[in-house]
Amino acid sequence: MENNERLERKVTEQKDTFDLRAHSDKRSLQKVQAEAIKKKDMRLCNLQTLICEKRDMILMVSADAKVALKQTNKTQKESLDLKRLLTDRVERRKAQAASWKKKYEDLSNEIANVSNENDDLTEQLIEWKKIAQDMEQQYEANFQSARPLTIRKKWVKNIGKKGEFVCVFHFHFIIYIHIYLKFSHPCSLFFCYQYYVGGHMEWLPHVEKLILEMLANRTPPTCIQSNIIAFCGHILPGQDVVKEVPSVKHIKNMRTVQLTIAKTLAAMRVGKSIKIKQVHSDETSKRQAHITNVVVGLLQADNTLKTICLAGDLICADGTAEEQSKGVIQSFSDGGRLLERWYSKTVKMYENDDEKEDLLIEIPRKESLSVCRLLGCYLTTDSCNAAKVRICLNSAIYSCCICDI
Repeated sequence: MENNERLERKVTEQKDTFDLRAHSDKRSLQKVQAEAIKKKDMRLCNLQTLICEKRDMILMVSADAKVALKQTNKTQKESLDLKRLLTDRVERRKAQAASWKKKYEDLSNEIANVSNENDDLTEQLIEWKKIAQDMEQQYEANFQSARPLTIRKKWVKNIGKKGEFVCVFHFHFIIYIHIYLKFSHPCSLFFCYQYYVGGHMEWLPHVEKLILEMLANRTPPTCIQSNIIAFCGHILPGQDVVKEVPSVKHIKNMRTVQLTIAKTLAAMRVGKSIKIKQVHSDETSKRQAHITNVVVGLLQADNTLKTICLAGDLICADGTAEEQSKGVIQSFSDGGRLLERWYSKTVKMYENDDEKEDLLIEIPRKESLSVCRLLGCYLTTDSCNAAKVRICLNSAIYSCCICDI
């Protein structure tokens, strides 16, 4: 019995323990479930809040969409109206463009017709201008030919700066060149003078040509003044053409110009020759000065022989053979320089002339008076020591040829 009671008490105690534990576990579970339910309630509240916000946002978006739809419809309507307006404007512009194109074509045709008429008038005008120019030139030529030339000076502006040596090329000798070369254009050789800034009086070209002609005909310089006055008085009686007469000093100075012209023409003859056959030199002492002249025998283009005095005023340092040889070589160099000056001045004078090349062909270059052309020619001299002069001249010629090579 006692055992049964103890068992019952144990069972009862164990049952109470189990009940207490079960109640404790149940309370713990209820707490957990209560917390879970609380969390779910909070999530549900948050979800409801989010749903409300989304609903409000959807309502706002729907309202904005309605407004945008209305604006879109309005814009579409405006665009359709604008499209119709632009279409009407384009049609009007096309019609205007077509009318303008037609007007442009009509105007172009009229302009073409007027241009053709203007071209015809322009051609007629050019022809009339040419006729007027020809008549003016003919009038000037007739006037100049009818009016007698006067013997006087003219004012000429100086070239260069004060105190400098200026090469003023003048003293034309057109008559000589025309007679010798039969040019259709005036050519000129020139002489250098020293002038200063400002101006000076200079004789007219025809006066100096007249003086050169008289000097070439061996008229004494002191007789040229009276010859000019007598000539003008007999040829042009009753006309006052002699305004002033050149001085004897000026006439004597013109002999230097005549010498330059003669040496240049001689150099031209030598330069245009086929071959130099002979070179002769002659040395003469006068007033304690040794003067040497050089005479050249040429074979011309027409296979005829011609004798030319290339230089007649060479003043050597002394009468030795070496100095005479240098003088002969120098005469060819001087002739080449004169030809080169003549050539360059002709190029400058007739720069824009169509017949410039025809003029330049008639002027030899300085290479045509090269000392190398003397190789093989016959050398003679009329000095006291002819053999030594020939030996020195041959040596000088060979030395110059070697330097040129």
